[in-house]
Amino acid sequence: FLNTYSASLPDSVDTSEFFVGAKVLDGRDWKQGDSFLFVIEKDDKAPATEKAETETEALSDGQYTDGQQVPFDFGKAEFTKPGTYTYIIYEKEPDSKAPGLSYSQALYTVTVEVTDSGDGTLDAEATMVQTTDDDAKATGTETDKALITNRYDAESIWAGPNGNKIYTDLSGGSMPLSKCDFSFRVTPLTQGAPIPADVQAEQDGSFTVTNDGTSISYGRAEFTAQHDKDHYDYLLEEVMPQGADESNQYTYKGMKYDPAKYIVRFSPEVQGSGDDAVVTMTITYWNTDDGVNPTTQIQADRISFTNSYKPEAAELSGDDAIHGEKTLNGRDMKDGETFDFKLKSADKNTDAAIAAGQIVIEGWDANSASASCQLTGAKDGEAEDFSFGSIKFDKTGVYKFVISEEQGNAKGVDYDKH
Repeated sequence: FLNTYSASLPDSVDTSEFFVGAKVLDGRDWKQGDSFLFVIEKDDKAPATEKAETETEALSDGQYTDGQQVPFDFGKAEFTKPGTYTYIIYEKEPDSKAPGLSYSQALYTVTVEVTDSGDGTLDAEATMVQTTDDDAKATGTETDKALITNRYDAESIWAGPNGNKIYTDLSGGSMPLSKCDFSFRVTPLTQGAPIPADVQAEQDGSFTVTNDGTSISYGRAEFTAQHDKDHYDYLLEEVMPQGADESNQYTYKGMKYDPAKYIVRFSPEVQGSGDDAVVTMTITYWNTDDGVNPTTQIQADRISFTNSYKPEAAELSGDDAIHGEKTLNGRDMKDGETFDFKLKSADKNTDAAIAAGQIVIEGWDANSASASCQLTGAKDGEAEDFSFGSIKFDKTGVYKFVISEEQGNAKGVDYDKH
C-alpha cells in the first residue's frame, strides 16, 4: 500500500498582501513622467514573487499630490512547503536623478513563516519590519507596508552611497548572515566633503557603518548650492580584522573578507537661477588602485562587498577515529588470519556529503562505497581494538555510519552478524 501526503495554501490566503508598499513625494506634487522603481530581493530558498521590480509613475501633472501615498506591490509568491522565508524591499535610485529630489534609503524586511496544519493545508504569516528609514538610520519598526518617501527641496539634496553585502555560508548553515558582524569605512577624500550628521567621525573625517541584511547603510549627507560645480570623492572599503591579509587571502577564523576599494563621487550642480534654481546630483562609482585616485568607472548604481565563511575542516583521527573492539573466544588468532571490518554511510545525507567531497574518508573505495580495516593477532577472550582511517568534515551536519564485520570462512568461527 502506498500513501502520499501533500499540503497547500488555501485560496483564502492572499500572499500578495505580504509584499505591499507606498510611495510618497514630500515637497511637491508629482509631475508628468515622475517614476520610481522598487526592488524585492529574496533568500535562496524563498519562492519568487510575481514581479521582481515594480514601478509607480505619474502620467500627468498633479496626478498624485504632495504627501499622497501611491501604492505598489510585487504580486504573489507561491509557498509549497513549510519554512521561514526572507525578502528585502527598497527603492532603486535612477541613473538620471530628478532635480531637487533626495532618494530614500529605506529598507524593509519581510519574513514569511509557513507551517503545515496537518490537515492538508499550509498556513502562512508575514511580518514586515523597517530595518532602516529614508535616511538609512536603523529603526527595527514593525509595519504593514513599505512606506518609501522622497523629499523635494530646491535648495539641497540628501544623498549617500548604495552598497550590497554579498555573503555565502559554506559551513552548511552554522553561520547565516544574521550572525555575522561586518563594518565598512567611509573616508572623505575631498576637502569640505559633507558627511551624515549622526556619525562619529575620526580625526581624518572617516566613519564606519554596518549592513542591514544584504544592504549597507551608509547614511546620507546634505549637499546645497554652496557645493555647486564641484565633486566630492569618498573612499569605500570593508573593515578587516587584524590577521586578515594578503598572505592568507584575507581570511580570518574562517571568514573571507573583501579587499576591494571603491570611490564614490558626488557631483552636485545648481540648475536654473533665481526662484527657479534647484540643486541636482549625479552619483558615480569608480575603481581605485591606490585608494585616492579613481581609475575606471563602474557601470552600476551601487557597489558590492563579497564575503564567504568556511570553517576549518573537523577531523577524526588517531584516538578519535571511528573504532571498535573485537573479541575471539575459544582460541588465539592464527598467523596470517585477519578479521575484516567495513565502514559505510548509513543515510542519504551522509551519502550526499561524501559524493560532494564534504566528507573525506581515508581509504574510501568509491566502487564498494566503503572503507576497510583489519585486525590481527588477537588473543583468546581478550578484546582488541580496531580503527578506521581519518575522516575530515568540511560541512556542519549530522552524519551517520554503520560498521559491520566481513563474513570470513575460517572453520569453527561464528562471525558477528551485526
